[in-house]
Amino acid sequence: MPLLAFPEGIITSGEKALIKFNTWCFEVSPIVQPVSVRVWRPYPWKIAVSVLGSTWWTDLFYFFALPFTVVSVEYLPKMEKRNEESLEEFTNRVAETLAKNLKISVSKFGISDASEAAKRMRTDRERARKVVVKEKTTPRLIDARQMDECAMRIKQSFPSFHLSAIRRDLEKTRSQTATVNNLKTGKIAVSNTDGHTGKVELKTGLKRVTLDASSWRGVFDNRKWQMIESNRQKYMNRDDN
Repeated sequence: MPLLAFPEGIITSGEKALIKFNTWCFEVSPIVQPVSVRVWRPYPWKIAVSVLGSTWWTDLFYFFALPFTVVSVEYLPKMEKRNEESLEEFTNRVAETLAKNLKISVSKFGISDASEAAKRMRTDRERARKVVVKEKTTPRLIDARQMDECAMRIKQSFPSFHLSAIRRDLEKTRSQTATVNNLKTGKIAVSNTDGHTGKVELKTGLKRVTLDASSWRGVFDNRKWQMIESNRQKYMNRDDN
């Protein structure tokens, strides 16, 4: 009795490679009829037939909503399992024959790997959506006192970053969540430099004094956080002395 089976177990784009075939399809009979199926849509309706993580009903909706979907079916010569071949070898031979006909390769990844990738993609999208919602609902920092307190809280979770760097980023983002994300993604470097320069500078010993009045506030804030950072390090290392 003829049996129609899709050994990949999932729809692919057909542009890169075939998903690794499942061997159960070849346990039924030693003779199989390979069939290559190509599905595509012409311009300007060039929309993917299916994408990773999509549901069957969304694919069906676009199938009926779009005016053109071209399906090409080609029957290849029948293939029979050789006596010396194992079931896996026979499966791979059929897969390579179909891949050659489609002018693509055979992937080493199976349907379980594709399912895991789709699951990770959905999880990442959901996490990104939650981060966006959280950023929208998080109250913005308004005054300097709130940003000072927020910088100290972030410093406890990220001790390798300098307080002045955290405080400067809070000045830009006005959001604790946004600054924490910048720390996690490496947008804020682990540095002890103050980053404030003026057009004209006077250097006295190890101190640097700028003559640009617009940056005096920045120099003052930076030295304040330098002092806080230094005293904090002394307090953290008190047991070692």
